[in-house]
Amino acid sequence: MNKLRKSALILVPILLLALLCQSSLAQPEQTHDWDTHLAGFYLVRGTTDSSPTSIGDPEAGWEEAGSTPVSAYGRTFPIPDMILKAQANEQGEMYFPNLEGRRFFLVKEYDTPGNQEEFAYRLYSDLESEGLHMEVTDLGTTHTASGTLYYTAPLNDPTWTEDNQVWNTYQVWQEPDGTVYLEDGGNSYGGTVNCSMTKTVTYREAANGQATQENTLKLTINFRYISRLTQATVEQFTNGHQLITSQTISAQEMLEGEGTLELTWAQDAAYALVSEQYADGTVQRTLLERGDEPVSHTCWAAEESGMTVPFSVSLQ
Repeated sequence: MNKLRKSALILVPILLLALLCQSSLAQPEQTHDWDTHLAGFYLVRGTTDSSPTSIGDPEAGWEEAGSTPVSAYGRTFPIPDMILKAQANEQGEMYFPNLEGRRFFLVKEYDTPGNQEEFAYRLYSDLESEGLHMEVTDLGTTHTASGTLYYTAPLNDPTWTEDNQVWNTYQVWQEPDGTVYLEDGGNSYGGTVNCSMTKTVTYREAANGQATQENTLKLTINFRYISRLTQATVEQFTNGHQLITSQTISAQEMLEGEGTLELTWAQDAAYALVSEQYADGTVQRTLLERGDEPVSHTCWAAEESGMTVPFSVSLQ
């Protein structure tokens, strides 16, 4: 089952989406006319020996969308292009059925079907991210988003090793009518080393046959392998560094809860420390200072598969 995380909703008065791509291998920036366009990625975990069996399976919701000619042994024959269309749940969150993964893509959501004049950009992100940033010039608009994917070793999987694990980055596309789908091909990133990828494509909007502007979207994904979180403790202190209160929550409780722990500042508290304890014995501490506005910190708790989900600790 896909678990859906929060996504960012961005309202902008621009009619064109763009996507810029660049990986560890330098690639020239490409400019395309507006049509079906790349919106981002869906990250699926696997190993060098196997991938999800549902990929391309019509019984899992995949549909044929044309074909690609392939030549071999002097013959040319078509290979079906399979896509998986996104669906929306009751909360309006977009997801891909029968395929567990992590979302990182930007789409245009139209207020009224058939009316492309009124829309909102929405960043679907299951990664740690500061959201969408925009830079507007006379030539067009650049949308930039960066996210970090935290993961760890799965539990009770004797076939998994640090060397054979991979992340498959399936490309997400959007059609002019707003339809979002996943294609059955993409790049793979192996091992547990920290690495990053950046994708860049620019799209040209035209009116009456004349180019009006070129908009660009830049997406960067950082892969970070971490030890498995076991618990987090929130301690509140006075200005004199005297402990007032302490509350501990386990990683299992984080996974079974509502995704957040909302606390109230103690009367004499000046600051709080969030101490995250990991399976390898390390402890990460984050300082939260008391002010007029609520403060928060996000912990990343690992599921049995090793994929992480965010858990917010807030004080107000």
